[in-house]
Amino acid sequence: MDFKRYGIFILLIISAFISSCGPRLSSRAEEYLSQSDEVPECLTTQTYSPSITVVATAKFFKRSTKLVLSDTNELLNMTLGDPLTDALPIPFAEVAVYDQNKKLVQCGKTDIDGNIVAVDGISALNIPTTVQSYIIKVYARTRTTLPNKGIQAITSIKQDIYKNQVYNIETTFSSDGTNLSPITLLAYARQTDDVSIRGGAFNIYNNFIQTYLYLDNSLTVPNNQLSCLSTKLNVFWQAGFNPIQYLYPTSDPSSISDNTSYFDKETPNSLFITGGQVGDISMSNTDHFDDFPVIHEIGHFIEYHCGKLTKAGNHSLTVRIDQRLAWHESWSNFIAAAVIKNRIDYIDPTMTLRLSSINETSGWTFLNNTYGFSDSFQNISNGTGFMMDFKKPGNNPGEWQIGVYADVHFDIVNTTLYPGEGHTREGAISRALFKTTQTCDATCTATPASFTEIWQAFDAYTGMGQTVYNLVSSNLFFEIFKTVVGGASWAANYKTIVEAEAMQLFSEHNLTSVGTKKYVTTVSSVDYLTWIPFGHNLIVNNSCTNKTLIQARTDDVVYTGLNSDQRYSNHFYTLDPATLSGLTTLSVKFDFLNGSATDHDILIFEDTYHYNEDYACNNSATSCSSSNYVVTRTNSSDVVASNRSPTNTYATPGATFTKSISNLNTLLNPNKKYVLNIRAYTAGRSLSSSTQYAYTISSNLGTLCPE
Repeated sequence: MDFKRYGIFILLIISAFISSCGPRLSSRAEEYLSQSDEVPECLTTQTYSPSITVVATAKFFKRSTKLVLSDTNELLNMTLGDPLTDALPIPFAEVAVYDQNKKLVQCGKTDIDGNIVAVDGISALNIPTTVQSYIIKVYARTRTTLPNKGIQAITSIKQDIYKNQVYNIETTFSSDGTNLSPITLLAYARQTDDVSIRGGAFNIYNNFIQTYLYLDNSLTVPNNQLSCLSTKLNVFWQAGFNPIQYLYPTSDPSSISDNTSYFDKETPNSLFITGGQVGDISMSNTDHFDDFPVIHEIGHFIEYHCGKLTKAGNHSLTVRIDQRLAWHESWSNFIAAAVIKNRIDYIDPTMTLRLSSINETSGWTFLNNTYGFSDSFQNISNGTGFMMDFKKPGNNPGEWQIGVYADVHFDIVNTTLYPGEGHTREGAISRALFKTTQTCDATCTATPASFTEIWQAFDAYTGMGQTVYNLVSSNLFFEIFKTVVGGASWAANYKTIVEAEAMQLFSEHNLTSVGTKKYVTTVSSVDYLTWIPFGHNLIVNNSCTNKTLIQARTDDVVYTGLNSDQRYSNHFYTLDPATLSGLTTLSVKFDFLNGSATDHDILIFEDTYHYNEDYACNNSATSCSSSNYVVTRTNSSDVVASNRSPTNTYATPGATFTKSISNLNTLLNPNKKYVLNIRAYTAGRSLSSSTQYAYTISSNLGTLCPE
């Protein structure tokens, strides 16, 4: 199933750490036999004469993010602690007033400061002078037009996908027909104050509002290009509930190991935020008070509707991964960090001063996720988590603070030894995006790019979301970004930052050891192309003479040992039958140069492919841990053609072998694009780091080379 299983973070990293939670669906089956509609929105102002004015304010409490410090006041980590002392305003939320018979008498909304006003957002909210009691409700829901760009911010925060109950806070007040006392409505963060912890629902709501206010304040593009943001977002969250249960409704919730927030592009108008596991919120993973994971998931929603979201799956901050996935996760990391940094006073008003007091003068520059919490009133001390600092350099990015990967670097890169590898590393891309657009210490640019320039390289109008691009990657993004800001500005302000994260661009000539040839390395006095950006187009070019070097690596041992290296063991090209009209046969000839003897394969994927690893779970196993996987050499349903037949002719340096695919005229749709994957078969192999093969691509049309 194609879903975002991240909450931001690595599901396979800490299986005991990223656990699940939630009430069991099976025990409440009768409640979900039919689906209920969301309560209708309250959008119409009623006029009363005479009338009296309701003076009220709506606020919510959230748990604070504690800063974990060393003895020398160095920031080591972040965890969840006691609720903030002061409640935060609930901005732009829907308001409804009912009489004592529960008849609707007035609609309104909150303003940016949480004050309750009329539907127009300005006028006073008036009710009739009838002497009686009233009920006033503030919903975690909005349909509001933001002031700068006319963006429609529309969302509902709901308990579950069955009843569609919108979270709200309410209070009853009495009217003598003449005077009303001021009213304050509060959503609480402690379950001892409110078992539903509605402060969590309103914190999620506030994360949405602050994200959209950041976009509304930061973007200067034509209004019609922002209509994509006006899609309603439904967010489902419940304290103690793990939304992964929605994906496995017949499973015992306590048996589900995954517990995370996610965006599922099969339901692209919804987010699912984790509230814990099987009722537990104090030790397991929860995100309702973790601003970063929530805004990260909102980033996926934005990318789906305004850019191009092509790939979901498990991802990591420690190893090289699918370049599409690395881009998508980095985009959402960047959005979360940028929003929190620039809207921090509306997300946690205490944070700037607390960071400044420990000499973190750049403000918010972090990725963080917490598990459980500590609470002095409840005598709970279960809080833990991890934190990555985006302003740190790529060659010294900091280390995991907890769990199985404690002391493992966050996507460390070596721009000299491994040029271009940053395009496969989520952490590297995230840092580069942040450093090109935000102010921080010396690692950030002194001339930050505007968010508009980032957006123009990202979106579906001028950026890589355009239909002309079938595959996305950080290489493609920064190539377009370079054009948006201009070559001189790129060279002066951003190139050094991007390259420090090992993200050299195809348009640059710095991945070469000979003259001005791009991506060329010399091996035994012979020049070879060393790296082709992900998804680059193949064209017929009979004058192309350089062979391409592929340097297979042992499957990654850190990330369960099952992942074929996406930078070194795999090359990916776009195969466009419309450009390659008449293509029937494709052949790849491999030359063994150095290192370990390694077979290679060729596969042609649909361009929406899921990469299939060369392992399968042993059917006799009771679970699919890494020790229960066996080597295989099969194709997924996304493979439309391949040659994976074993060959023994690669065993001696200097040997050559060829893999071919025929009948492509019957296998490929001329109206679609495909991905050619040239893959070293590394499953179960231990390879020398000096392993090198060279290859050339030929066809019935002639030699094929990257455009």
